Amino acid sequence: MTRQHWICIVAAMVGGVAAGAMGLSWLSEPPPSSSWAMTTGVGTGYVLLAALAAACVGGLLVLQGRCRVASVVLCAAGLVPGLVEPRAFVATFLLVFAGLLTSALPKRRTARAGLSSSSAVPEA
Repeated sequence: MTRQHWICIVAAMVGGVAAGAMGLSWLSEPPPSSSWAMTTGVGTGYVLLAALAAACVGGLLVLQGRCRVASVVLCAAGLVPGLVEPRAFVATFLLVFAGLLTSALPKRRTARAGLSSSSAVPEA
């Protein structure tokens, strides 16, 4: 695992926890606003909790080396709550960052027996 992999995993976990915390706070008491309905606040709270779950799945996918799928999951987890309520981007911007960074990760190399140059026996 490279340093970029770990940065993606940490950004996904911190963004997921931030989204989950905002979702829990919006479920208990929606933020005051004159044009903001109670149903939108509760719905956004549940979407933010789903973003927490998606961030955990995205982090696990990065650990497994499935960077393309993880990128889609993390970007969706960061964008969907913001489309429901734009103030949710305060908590989910790290998920979008992690998704974009994951899309630029190099593929993990797997060691194959017999194909590496270090396992070759020099001839005398």
